[in-house]
Amino acid sequence: MKVIKIDKEHAQDLNLKNEPFDLKGKVEVSFDGKNWLYKKILLPSKQIKKMTFPDENYNFDEMNDYVSFGAYYNDECIGLAILTKDFNSRFYLSDLKVKSEYRHHGVARSLLNEAYKYALENGLIGLFTICQDNNLDAFDFYINFGFEIGGYDNKVYKNTKQEGKADILLYLDIARK
Repeated sequence: MKVIKIDKEHAQDLNLKNEPFDLKGKVEVSFDGKNWLYKKILLPSKQIKKMTFPDENYNFDEMNDYVSFGAYYNDECIGLAILTKDFNSRFYLSDLKVKSEYRHHGVARSLLNEAYKYALENGLIGLFTICQDNNLDAFDFYINFGFEIGGYDNKVYKNTKQEGKADILLYLDIARK
């Protein structure tokens, strides 16, 4: 596997399809005044459902403020990370996806390592992303990678089809990795 920065030649790979993932439970987040704490609540196996995010329609020519990395195996794009520089001198990871048959094989880790390296080389102070509180696999991945909870938004899905969910803000500072 190799990871490359997406260029015009690989622009079509920006539209890597989203694939289903398991909704196995929920992350409960709390703040004790100094530290963010969390507890994972697992669902019984009979209650586990699948979810697929809607596919994006990325256009390389319109993504001037973005940097994207693709993971390739035998010239096939198997994973994608899309980032944009935010006002806080961090890269915001707006999309990270891996084809289901390649998950748990280090693809996402390789993509984030490349994003981290790129952030460091460009003088940024870190990365941040948002994870839905019911996406336990993604949450575990980010925490194991070294991200820390930096916020919790339980209002973002109010009055939407996803009401009842919340977003967990996750940060990885360059000095911490």
